[in-house]
Amino acid sequence: MRLNLEDRKGRRLSLDIEINHYMRVAKAIRLTIALQEKVDKVYLEIGQVLTFPSNFLPWFFFLWRYANFLNALLTRKLQKFDKVQ
Repeated sequence: MRLNLEDRKGRRLSLDIEINHYMRVAKAIRLTIALQEKVDKVYLEIGQVLTFPSNFLPWFFFLWRYANFLNALLTRKLQKFDKVQ
């Protein structure tokens, strides 16, 4: 907003268009900040309930890689089975 006003330095703002637009932008920013504060509050409340153990991510990645390995193995076996028939 500051840069927008600095670009118009020395010019008069027209009431109908520029001032109303500037006021709408200011209101949108104010409402966005208020909404972000509410989101942050809810996020903190949920974060306290949904805490994961410190070793959660290593196990998750291990299981994900193992599932991909099994999928690839099963895909190869099915391809060989299809060739035999």
